[in-house]
Amino acid sequence: LLSNSLQTIPAPPTVRIDSDETIKAIDTPITLHCHASGNPQPSLSWSMGGQPLISSAEGARISLKGTRLDIPRLQQSHVGEYTCSARNEAGSAEASVHVDVLVPPVISRDNVEMSPRLPTGQTLTLLCDASGKPFPDLDCS
Repeated sequence: LLSNSLQTIPAPPTVRIDSDETIKAIDTPITLHCHASGNPQPSLSWSMGGQPLISSAEGARISLKGTRLDIPRLQQSHVGEYTCSARNEAGSAEASVHVDVLVPPVISRDNVEMSPRLPTGQTLTLLCDASGKPFPDLDCS
């Protein structure tokens, strides 16, 4: 009598993260995909800056099996290192990606007198308080 039995050998996870882009404009969506394999199929979890992420934390949504992380409206608070961790009985693995946000230039007009009066020949110094990411080039004309 011959018997044919299949034996599965545990294999530690391998993991990688895919995204179309990891530097995106503020208020735009971003999706990170976590691809993992191993035997048995590993369970997945996400973290940001070493802190576990759960759905709706900071506006993030994690798919049911953890394979996808969606942020519908990217904000400055979302900038950081995102890690997908895969774990099974044979071991664990992780992959990370850095997410950054682009912010359009803003010029602050606080405490600026729009019609300064100076005697002829006097020097006028104008301060330009601007912000943005990347920092904007300034041109006074």
